Amino acid sequence: MRKIGLILLLISAVTLSGCNLSSTADNQAEKLQSAIIVKEGVIKTKVGEEYLLSTDGEIVNITSKKVDLEQYLNKKIRVEGMYSGSILYVDKVTE
Repeated sequence: MRKIGLILLLISAVTLSGCNLSSTADNQAEKLQSAIIVKEGVIKTKVGEEYLLSTDGEIVNITSKKVDLEQYLNKKIRVEGMYSGSILYVDKVTE
């Protein structure tokens, strides 16, 4: 009888911990989505490995390992990415 009780307790613990993991994964996905930043402006110049995006009222330092930003110099664009420190790491660009 004691073995059955232990087995039921173990099954309950595994089931409940699995439910918690799925909600944690959902929360992490929501946090990641909310961390994505969208900016619109014109890339004015390149400084080292970074570019300066001139938006309404601010200059944003941007860079990317996924997108060749050189082709967008002096063009009005929309960028999507995430900040690390003061630099916006761009994942997507649209004109």
